[in-house]
Amino acid sequence: MEAGNEFDYSEDKNLVDWFLDARFAERNIAQNTMSAYRSDLRALADFLHARGKSLKSAERDDLQDWYGYLHDVRELKATSLARNLATLRQFYRFVVAERLCPQDPTLHMESPRFSRLLPRVPSVQMMRLLMEGIEHDGRSTATKANSLRLRLLVSLCYGSGLRVSELVSLERGALSREPPIAKIVGKGDKIRFVPLLPSTFSAYDSYLNVREKFIPNYLKGVSPYIFPSTSLKGHLTRQRFGQLLKDAATRVGLDASKLSPHKLRHAFATHLLAGGADLRAIQTMLGHSDISTTQIYTHLVDEQLQKLVHTKHPLADK
Repeated sequence: MEAGNEFDYSEDKNLVDWFLDARFAERNIAQNTMSAYRSDLRALADFLHARGKSLKSAERDDLQDWYGYLHDVRELKATSLARNLATLRQFYRFVVAERLCPQDPTLHMESPRFSRLLPRVPSVQMMRLLMEGIEHDGRSTATKANSLRLRLLVSLCYGSGLRVSELVSLERGALSREPPIAKIVGKGDKIRFVPLLPSTFSAYDSYLNVREKFIPNYLKGVSPYIFPSTSLKGHLTRQRFGQLLKDAATRVGLDASKLSPHKLRHAFATHLLAGGADLRAIQTMLGHSDISTTQIYTHLVDEQLQKLVHTKHPLADK
């Protein structure tokens, strides 16, 4: 049965709602995460009902078949499969703890293998070329405002590791000069403070001179956003930032497929780690609740270290 059919199985629906209410009460998780949990569990319930079972009566073999369906039929990537499995593990731990299910069918299920934990991040040289290209664009009167805005966007994303959703919705009061930090409201409305580079404030000051060009007439003087626009939310969209970034990369002669707002965040963490930064510090700046999420960046640094040894060690040519 295809996932996404109407979900009208009252017992399973009530169970899912109970689980989601408990998660929200305990962790105050973001609405996007809640929607992902609900979507994963409802899709599984549809699959189980097609074979005459419910979420409570599912067995390990049923869930293995479900993952076979997701992999072979829906062709989900390993990252999506892993997220789906994490949802189910949380769900079944909850129902077992509440004594609504005799055993956890997710026990002893293996996590999907990752062919690569992260996309290859832009190199330091690539980032320098990109920034130089944006600076050069800013010398033209016709493109000056757009270039100053993009320079600040990249400075915040690559220089401070902000998520793109956090970046485009930043309000002016979020940036502080003394001390030079940004107050970020992240996933689950969790607040963190990230340091800002001097070059970011230089880009910010230059951009403020042209910011008004991006404010719709009906929001003149009242828009709180650093990056206002005519979008429904009143600020620059994630998609538009991604498009501007790729356009700038193409003008400089870089491979636009290797650059995206999310990859700039990856580059922030990877380049800091390669430079000797503490993993815990990077975890704090990225807003990761679990250190294991941050540790996925270490494999990229490991690749760099292996290449260094293989090319620079005196015995490498033997």
